[in-house]
Amino acid sequence: KHSTTLKYIYLSDVECEPVPNEGTRCVVGVEALKALADAVAHNTSLISLLLSGVRTKLGDEAIEAFAQALEKNTTLRTLELGKDVTSRGIAALAAALKKNTSLYKLKYL
Repeated sequence: KHSTTLKYIYLSDVECEPVPNEGTRCVVGVEALKALADAVAHNTSLISLLLSGVRTKLGDEAIEAFAQALEKNTTLRTLELGKDVTSRGIAALAAALKKNTSLYKLKYL
């Protein structure tokens, strides 16, 4: 939250277990993602956050938390989310992008 040197977070290298027919992925809880989103909202050095390697249904709550973070954050350039983003989540992200001027890459798988 208060780091001034952290620039990149890639959560694709978390210790994981094999998932049949999907390779190896990880599960991160919604509460942990919401806490991360809160930290991103106030961080002034992070430029890249990649969650695309994390196996989780982000859920509307987590996506909305990241949308709120995007409204406040002015340094994040890249945000890659995992899968299962719903239309509600996309609408929240779209609304946040109206206020965010730093993000140039938003990707969800």
